[in-house]
Amino acid sequence: MRVLVIYTSRGGASRRCVEMLKEKIEDICEVVLCDAREADELPSPDGYDALVIGGSVRFGRIDKSLRVYLKANLDKINAKPSAFFFCCGFPSELEDYIDTQLPKKIEFSLGVHCFGGELKPEKLKGMDKIVVKMVRSHINSQDFEDSDDYHIPLPELLPESVQRLADDIRKLA
Repeated sequence: MRVLVIYTSRGGASRRCVEMLKEKIEDICEVVLCDAREADELPSPDGYDALVIGGSVRFGRIDKSLRVYLKANLDKINAKPSAFFFCCGFPSELEDYIDTQLPKKIEFSLGVHCFGGELKPEKLKGMDKIVVKMVRSHINSQDFEDSDDYHIPLPELLPESVQRLADDIRKLA
């Protein structure tokens, strides 16, 4: 079985997640990783048995290269086992991201997953770095004596979500 994983990663969280996924399934299938931001041309879904597509959310949006790829390959994606993942710092926003960022005509048979996210300014540049520092500062300055209803923890990756997708892919083999 051949699995194509197309992803985008700005700060490295999505890259770490797809590498985790690859480690969990490479014993039963060939896994091809393709960073959409680095590739000159994205591979066609043809010739692959399953697809995993996803990446980071920046200012509420996925990378344009993923949006273009999804629209251009809609029928091919629907014809194969497929999954989409978001790497985002605020998993509570997942339903909004699904509603606003994914084409309504695609049905991801292996589901839409949230792999969590990170706010690590040292991995970013420019305005991204400044924004992440501001968000981290705000989260870290919370008054922890106030109600936990308002406490926002620092985002982290969710390896259990990666494992769930790996388990679903393993069932296909």
